[in-house]
Amino acid sequence: MENNIKAAGGPPIWREELYTTLGFLSFLYLTTTTVFFYNRRRKIADIRYRPLRLNILNVVATVTLCVMICLKSAFYPKYPCVFNHWPAYIGFFLYDSSVTCRVISFSWIAKYNLAKLRLSVAYTPHQTTFNFNNNSNNNINNFINSPKSPGIKERLEKDFPGVKLMNRLKKFKHFTTDKWLTYWIICPMMAIALTIATVEQLVLHNISIIPLNVNCPPVEIEFFPLIILNGTFLFIIIPFLIYLIFNIRDAYGLRNELMVTLISGAIAYIAYFLIEIVIPQLKNYVGNLMLAWLTFIICHTLSITIPLIQSFKHKVYAVPPSIKSSARVLKRSLSTTKNNQNHVINISEDGKSKRYIRFEKVLEDSELFELYKVCTAACFCTELILFLREYQFLKSLVVHCCTPSNKEILPPPTPKLHITETGHVLFSDNSDLLNSSTATLVSPSFITTPCTKSITETVSAATWIPMPIELHTDYKNFYETFFDSDSDLAINFPGSLLNDIKGMVKNENYELTMYEQAREEVLNLLYRNTFERFLKMYGSEVEKKGI
Repeated sequence: MENNIKAAGGPPIWREELYTTLGFLSFLYLTTTTVFFYNRRRKIADIRYRPLRLNILNVVATVTLCVMICLKSAFYPKYPCVFNHWPAYIGFFLYDSSVTCRVISFSWIAKYNLAKLRLSVAYTPHQTTFNFNNNSNNNINNFINSPKSPGIKERLEKDFPGVKLMNRLKKFKHFTTDKWLTYWIICPMMAIALTIATVEQLVLHNISIIPLNVNCPPVEIEFFPLIILNGTFLFIIIPFLIYLIFNIRDAYGLRNELMVTLISGAIAYIAYFLIEIVIPQLKNYVGNLMLAWLTFIICHTLSITIPLIQSFKHKVYAVPPSIKSSARVLKRSLSTTKNNQNHVINISEDGKSKRYIRFEKVLEDSELFELYKVCTAACFCTELILFLREYQFLKSLVVHCCTPSNKEILPPPTPKLHITETGHVLFSDNSDLLNSSTATLVSPSFITTPCTKSITETVSAATWIPMPIELHTDYKNFYETFFDSDSDLAINFPGSLLNDIKGMVKNENYELTMYEQAREEVLNLLYRNTFERFLKMYGSEVEKKGI
């Protein structure tokens, strides 16, 4: 009977050489790119959002399955069943569980940053109350919503949508880390897979080692657990995972990458049964799992190889050091690829490149500022843009306390907007605002200078006058919001900067300019990590503004 079975792909001699070579090249490609990916992980822009454990385990499953598929196709129909049995159980259980965990982790990160974006409306001071006609500075907080830490704000606004979403997501934060997902989902799944594989190895004669059995029917009892696993993954888990990430918008392409992985995996699984049951004649020309092999290679290329290649092309743009606002000049570096070493950057008289000036103009425009918030949510760093918004409000308090002659400060009108659960920004039709003939709009939190200007550039006396006692609470709240590690909006500042500010707050040695270097660091992070992606997302809107 076996003599009448045609080999997959043609005559046995060149078929074995072809598929064996393909298996070796697959192993070499998968392992080499993964090693380089691991070594260059710090150079990959979105590595923080690619859980390393989950990606490595996913690669292990991919290598196992790809090599097994190539060898099975090479030696079919004389491929030993035991060599098909163990790699299939280990590979499919590990692949399905690792992909599921990757989607869960990514979904939580994206929705958590979207919750921060929606929560930002709650953090925004009511601009209609920016009238400081009160003679007493002690009552200033009766008229203005000062920046508050997330915990306080959540208790004050229980019904706000962003707070509800944030509270729900925080309950699952611990359960979406790659460490927890590995230990409590992948490890138990692998224990189940190894247990089933071991029991079948001991009980069933079809996968015996002595004598070595090569007659492996596609649908036998030993394959039922795998069929149930893959069927559940295909018809229940994949639709649910697609639902989780369908409306997510991220700037790194992670959502699209995972969508391709899920959909292509489902197609490959269906194609396997079509070849095995409906059109088995096709196995005479191509292995029944070769479409699955192609799917694994494509998914590996998307998740490992392409980020690896992009790490060699990634540019890091420099931020001009601020001489006026920083006590210490931050050293910035500009790294480019070898092909761009001779690239000339136009520098203005104040040391800023034309690109950076464009970045500042974007932040100074009210509507583009709101769009930038959406971009930072897509880049998973919403707290950076919220820092600038709250810094603006802090600046307004300093202006009020330190410039007694300027008791009435009214900002220009803020565009009315609505942020949906999927991160879309909708502006209301306000012809008076959009068609205004006044000067260019500045950021919605504009008080006396835009968010690109520091407190010392706004109030020159801030560098030497004593800290007003009524500002202590607001400065402490600002610290708790963006510097306290327990805050939902904590920013990962350099250790030296964080220690300096933490020491000043602990000793209550507040200074009006104590957050200036932090503001520079935030602008640096925004410019280097998000501005290029903002231009890709909203380049047309920027062009309409003539910026």
